[in-house]
Amino acid sequence: DAFHVPTCPWFAFKGRVDEALNHAFEAGQLERAARIVGRARYELMNQARWQRLERHLRRFPAEYADQEPDLLMLKAWLLYHQGHGNQLPAALEQVEMAMAGDSMAPEKSRHLQGEIGVLRSLLSITQADIEQTITQAQFSLQNTPPVLWIVRSLARVTLAGAYQARGELARAYE
Repeated sequence: DAFHVPTCPWFAFKGRVDEALNHAFEAGQLERAARIVGRARYELMNQARWQRLERHLRRFPAEYADQEPDLLMLKAWLLYHQGHGNQLPAALEQVEMAMAGDSMAPEKSRHLQGEIGVLRSLLSITQADIEQTITQAQFSLQNTPPVLWIVRSLARVTLAGAYQARGELARAYE
């Protein structure tokens, strides 16, 4: 086990997420494994590697994953991409509850809230709640980092659709 611990961060640093995860799981370090998935999640989401992300998530025991904000956020994104929008409100509440019990950095909390915002905007637009869609999409754009361009793109498209539905074509085109 001691052999695996030092190599785990090196693999993660070199972008070899699978090897880093293998070492973390072999060493019984779920917290480290969750951090690895949390760091790799943005790049894999941007690349639409949803099956790979789901495979990573399934490696964690459910009772652990259901307490970890990054893993819960990943679970919410997978629900969205698998067409289970009806399960999203409960999943997003679960993310927020886990965040409340976590001592994460304010910046990380803000980024997760931004992701929650875009998913809520996507739900709102399907319910024709244009004002809520605009509010949530704008919140997402203000709180997600540029590196998470897939989320920001979804926020922009949703925002444009809401402005178009409201008859504000110039703002929609922006």
